[in-house]
Amino acid sequence: MPLIKNINELDQRIKFQKYKSYQNEDGEIVKELVVIGECWCKIKSQLLKEYQAMVGTVLEDTVNFVIRSHQSFAIDHTMAILYKGQSYDIVRSMPDATDKEYAVIVARLKK
Repeated sequence: MPLIKNINELDQRIKFQKYKSYQNEDGEIVKELVVIGECWCKIKSQLLKEYQAMVGTVLEDTVNFVIRSHQSFAIDHTMAILYKGQSYDIVRSMPDATDKEYAVIVARLKK
């Protein structure tokens, strides 16, 4: 079964952020999240039993974002995703095995 049947299912906008270091006027090294790209996504919904199984595990507070595989920027696990004002750390990125057009990014809510 494909991840997405129709391209119109990509109806949520997310931003990818990466930590950039720079030296401020006091000479201190400062790390800051900077937006490096945006794309449309679909939030892969979870069944209630899947949600209940994740409570108390390392997968708690994770979201699956389905995006197009080919973006104008490279995506790696050191990045964060900004979605509806909340930041998520990328845990894993998995290409769709059946159709190389999409990828699933598993991300955990930053605490």
